Amino acid sequence: MKIEQFWDDAIVPTLVEYIKIPAKSPHFDKAWEKNGYIEAAVRLADEWCRKHAIPEDGVAMAVVVQRMVDAMCAGVMFTRSPLTGDKSVITIEGAWGLGSAVVSGEVTPDRWVLGKITGEISVRDISDKHARQVPKAGGGIHEVENEAAIATLPCLTDDQLMALREVGRRIERHYGKPQDIEWALDQDGNVLLLQSRPETVWSARDAAPVTKPTDNPLAHVMNIFGGRK
Repeated sequence: MKIEQFWDDAIVPTLVEYIKIPAKSPHFDKAWEKNGYIEAAVRLADEWCRKHAIPEDGVAMAVVVQRMVDAMCAGVMFTRSPLTGDKSVITIEGAWGLGSAVVSGEVTPDRWVLGKITGEISVRDISDKHARQVPKAGGGIHEVENEAAIATLPCLTDDQLMALREVGRRIERHYGKPQDIEWALDQDGNVLLLQSRPETVWSARDAAPVTKPTDNPLAHVMNIFGGRK
């Protein structure tokens, strides 16, 4: 099945059922073409198939529609310091409501740095979280102002920080490398893992050679110690 045909035969009907808007309605086009979603989805799927030398015919694909978490708070977690590259710490950032407020930069999140092994909290940076983003009835999200009583309160307790730390450690052990994780706590305080992907900034620096290769190792050594090339 061609990618374009797959979109028309499988993805569109699923979206129609989910958002309750007829496919031929102008509102459907506005909703899904406004940010180039359709074009981007088709292009990325096509590029992925080409990159992996997979023919379009016979490719099995699926449409995943997930229930949105009604998050009490949400944020990101790095199992390696995003500032220094330190692998011995876990950095957690979060704010009230959905994580979209953190990712978009609408709200300055609270920030903690914890020892990966010891659990010692070395940094507590609690911000004034003036607003939060929450699910909107009928779909989508909207922003509401936080009450003054909670705006400057930490969105996570120490026990919740430790629970997230343990989740981060387990995920890193599973994948064998530092992770960039998105998390949420539901209204009952349950920790929910939304997404995990490899940390790339410091890992890319680790992979880069310290210096350019040279045909004359002796010249390289002499140069380090101030000798002539």
